[in-house]
Amino acid sequence: MAQQFDTIVVGAGPAGATAARYLASSGAKVLLLEKEKLPRYKVCGGGLVWRAREALEIPINDIVHQEFYRIDWKFRHDLHYIVERPFPLVSMIMRDQFDAFLTNAAGKEGVVIHDEESFEYFTEDGESISVRTDKDEYRARHLIAADGLRSKVFKQLNINDQRIKIPAIEAEIEIEDGNEDFFKQVIFDVTAIQKGYGWIFPKANHLSVGVAAMPHAGMSLKRAFFDYLMKTGLEPIIREKRQYGFQIPLYPHGQLYHNNILFTGDAAGLADPLVAEGISHAIFSGKWAARAIIENPSTAAGPAYQQLIKSELAPQIRSARMFSKLFYDYPSFCARILKNKGQYITEYVSDVFAGTRRYPDNINMVGKSIRKLIL
Repeated sequence: MAQQFDTIVVGAGPAGATAARYLASSGAKVLLLEKEKLPRYKVCGGGLVWRAREALEIPINDIVHQEFYRIDWKFRHDLHYIVERPFPLVSMIMRDQFDAFLTNAAGKEGVVIHDEESFEYFTEDGESISVRTDKDEYRARHLIAADGLRSKVFKQLNINDQRIKIPAIEAEIEIEDGNEDFFKQVIFDVTAIQKGYGWIFPKANHLSVGVAAMPHAGMSLKRAFFDYLMKTGLEPIIREKRQYGFQIPLYPHGQLYHNNILFTGDAAGLADPLVAEGISHAIFSGKWAARAIIENPSTAAGPAYQQLIKSELAPQIRSARMFSKLFYDYPSFCARILKNKGQYITEYVSDVFAGTRRYPDNINMVGKSIRKLIL
């Protein structure tokens, strides 16, 4: 007979582990499935912005490699701005440690954790969902899909995938001794590639360096990444490099639930379209999925979750998408704005990722914000 749970969560990333932890803390019986053995490597820049760290509501000091209270923003035409705050704007983590930490925190709340167990398919029977893995079968009232870009849960529904996937390359790089300056600052670099950006994130003993291209960039990303390493002076001093290609899904599906199945994180396409930061929105969506189920334990969790996304996150994603198109598609126009308002803009965006400000919540406000920058 299939084991019975209140909720089954597929995927032990930030969205899944967070949802599972909050559900279990409310007294629910929760199963968290992860196909890989934890801890497992995950391609990610590993820059945890302050709003994400705060949203976790648990201390993570033990797994933070470095904390940075300033960000170095680099733009074309030699425009360069530094933003500083009295709290760590970015905390450096490695996803294998971070995801395992969040999963262990969920376990402490009573979540049943099955790693090295792969989701295969689900079936629905009235208000109950049966989940088949490569090892066993389980039943629950709710299923949370937190299984990332290539969500097997989503694929089974055969719904049109509305997400846009942008390509990125990231490398974990060890450099020769005597180059400690690379470990002293976080760099977000729009000069790295055309219609995209690069980053240099210092970890405990290596650098996470990458580039990402926005939609329709039309370039060889591998070549662009090599050129960026040369431009920054990193290529000649690399001692060891582990390089990975990956995709970041932007622009969420229209509906983020199907009956009692809720989609979170990358499975929903919730990353911020301006800089493709996804961890904070993954954590938010995990918390909101848990909240919707806790407050609607029968069949209304899906609409409740959709409403939370619609009111709290969707306006932010729409606004960020408009700013992203302006920023990456019209670089000369943006350069003129940055020359006059660059410090203000970088301060504002940094505050958004700190959680102390929001993007404008409607299109009219976005237009007013752009006009304000021009004038």
